[in-house]
Amino acid sequence: MKEKIIKAKTVKGDVIFDGKVIFENDCVVNGSIEARIIIAKESIKAGGSIKAGGHIEAGWYIFSFMFRIDAKYIKTKTLPFWRDFWAEMPPLKKWRKGILSDMCWDDYREMITKTEAKKICAWDGWHWILRAQLEMFFGLKDRYEIK
Repeated sequence: MKEKIIKAKTVKGDVIFDGKVIFENDCVVNGSIEARIIIAKESIKAGGSIKAGGHIEAGWYIFSFMFRIDAKYIKTKTLPFWRDFWAEMPPLKKWRKGILSDMCWDDYREMITKTEAKKICAWDGWHWILRAQLEMFFGLKDRYEIK
């Protein structure tokens, strides 16, 4: 399979490639991303959609400003958005003070039990992309299979 390595932190336009695309850095693509497999060593953000014939994997998170992600599965480790966003979400209000503190994100996994994490993720107000990344962040899933 052909590989395309992108080292830029910003890409104007689309990234469309018939093979594997590897983003070496935290990257913002102003347009859409399409490839067979998409790997981001940090995070990947697209102004348009993100589509992979196989999977999408990020060392941090995956985010489409249009909320359009299509792949067999996604795999992430952290959450998109800022602390203020998560602190205001109804299922996380109980931990608002901790979320807004200078604690490390990894400390949240210690602060919230697995049972509480399951309840947080079960809230019906989440978009599936956010729920999926929450489930992986809390260690409830290793990857999220997109149906």
